[in-house]
Amino acid sequence: MHFHFEIPQGLIFFLWIFLSVFWGIVATACKENKGYSKENWFWWGFFFHIAVVLVILSKPWVTSEQKLTTPDDCNSESQNVENA
Repeated sequence: MHFHFEIPQGLIFFLWIFLSVFWGIVATACKENKGYSKENWFWWGFFFHIAVVLVILSKPWVTSEQKLTTPDDCNSESQNVENA
């Protein structure tokens, strides 16, 4: 006896979208929990799934003293020094 089971194309597409959104959320949560600034890692996780999460997990933790600054913060600080 042989059973032939076919998965509908719509179901495969839905599962791919669902898993992509899941990995996007996981990537964003991991990045924020490690102490990094709120960069948008959702799309990296959406397209590259678990590979991006493994990259994020390999990055070191950032303490409050090591918080990353944006280039705008650096420019405003240099302007404050020049104006003083």
